[in-house]
Amino acid sequence: MQQRRHHKPVFNPSVVEQHLSTTEKSQEHVDLIFKALETLLLTKDLPRSVHEKLSAVVQPMNFHKGDVVIKEGDSGDRFFIIVQGHLDVTRSGKKVNECKSGTGFGDLALLLNQPRAATVTATEDSFCYYLTSEHFKVFLMQVRKAQIEKYKVLIRNIKALSSLNEQETYMIAQAMKPYNVLENTNIITQGEQGDLFYYIEKGDVEIIYNGKKVNELHSGSYFGEAALLHSALRNATVKSMGPCELAVVDRETFINLIGNVGARLEEGRKND
Repeated sequence: MQQRRHHKPVFNPSVVEQHLSTTEKSQEHVDLIFKALETLLLTKDLPRSVHEKLSAVVQPMNFHKGDVVIKEGDSGDRFFIIVQGHLDVTRSGKKVNECKSGTGFGDLALLLNQPRAATVTATEDSFCYYLTSEHFKVFLMQVRKAQIEKYKVLIRNIKALSSLNEQETYMIAQAMKPYNVLENTNIITQGEQGDLFYYIEKGDVEIIYNGKKVNELHSGSYFGEAALLHSALRNATVKSMGPCELAVVDRETFINLIGNVGARLEEGRKND
């Protein structure tokens, strides 16, 4: 009998997940990490709540003057955030950039899955934080799993959606997407057609009816659920009181995922 050959997996979350631990950091370092995460191509589009979690798991590393941190042409397996020191970025031997406190580097190779585009060398003793590509993937998987579980709990507690079964609840939770808004932004406007349901991950909104503020909603609250069941005009305006991180799902996705259950939910809603 031919012996079956076993191949080492390219990515094994169970192996690296146990090493994805948090490290204590000073507030100064946390602020510098945030500054870098907001500009790195790999992380800038992630919501602030994810930046908070990511800042907790990046790992410390020291470099001495003259150390080559990454080398042009090598494969990239981690990205770095510098919080103390200085590094030069060179390409084909010529300086093209520099890295100071609060900046990151090495993310482009991970994002594009390409060799390092430049060499980065410490010009003085420097202190950085880093995360490997595998740890970053595991981190995103953990964040996404936690998000879905949180959305499932939310959906179960919405009266209009309470009759969804476990599979339907999971599908809707999985379909919810992040949606960020700036301060003083009309998220929905009274009288407009409604087709989105919103959950407030972080932030505060005010409810305005006929030009008058009538209520406020905060993190953990939701609004617009009626839009999932039927196409109707919004009966109030919802405006952000500051920057908000929301999760949304639209009516078309909702109907496509659960089909005729929409009619069942609507009937149950009328009978409440």
